Amino acid sequence: MCWSSVSIIVTVLMLAVGAGLFAWYRVYEPSGLIAASFEKSNNVFPTWITMEVPPGLSGLILAGAFAAAISSLDSILAALSQASLSVFYGRDKLEAAGKGREMVRLSRIVVCVWGVILTAAGLGLWVVYKKNPDSDLIGLAFGMVAYTYGPLLGVLAAAILPLRVSTKGLILGTIISVLLVSWFRPELPLLLDSIGLAAWAQQVIVLRPELTSEWFFPLNASMTLLCGWLGGLLGSSGESFSVDKQR
Repeated sequence: MCWSSVSIIVTVLMLAVGAGLFAWYRVYEPSGLIAASFEKSNNVFPTWITMEVPPGLSGLILAGAFAAAISSLDSILAALSQASLSVFYGRDKLEAAGKGREMVRLSRIVVCVWGVILTAAGLGLWVVYKKNPDSDLIGLAFGMVAYTYGPLLGVLAAAILPLRVSTKGLILGTIISVLLVSWFRPELPLLLDSIGLAAWAQQVIVLRPELTSEWFFPLNASMTLLCGWLGGLLGSSGESFSVDKQR
């Protein structure tokens, strides 16, 4: 995980595309239909691909975007399926001899289930985006990781630090962390408004204080680790987690 942080250079290069587009259209001022499409910043890159890039090369760029999306999606579905089966069946049963055909069948079913869940999540984000057209897709994408990266860091700290922690406590901490992020993020009021609960959405906006997204990661990690540690102190389930760490 430490070495994977080196890959942040890829993210920097992706963000540099925006700076390059800004410089391009400072030199080549957009006009007419192109200028009208720039009322939304999300249209700048697709417009540049279709209007400025030569035919053939633009097709390769679009094909590369679809290929990158598909390759990321299938690996995510495979990982979610494997993790789900490991949780419910355990590693021994998952890798038992003679169970390969059954596990493959179950894995395909779980992939379909997670596909439906992720599709529903994508549709929900689309509703949020349509309700708030001024939001940018990059900000939305980086905002989504605030729900998961903090709890993941807390679980990693629980595995590394010499603490007696409870699995149930870690799960509880993860749930609290997700609810905390949803309270401060703009998606919850927009979703409430989209399903006809405008009064509740307004109440959430009025009650919640301001908190920048950079605080979500340390707060969620600390919350997850704290709940796991308290669960280990109050219950006996922390013993099995400690044994697994030592083994």
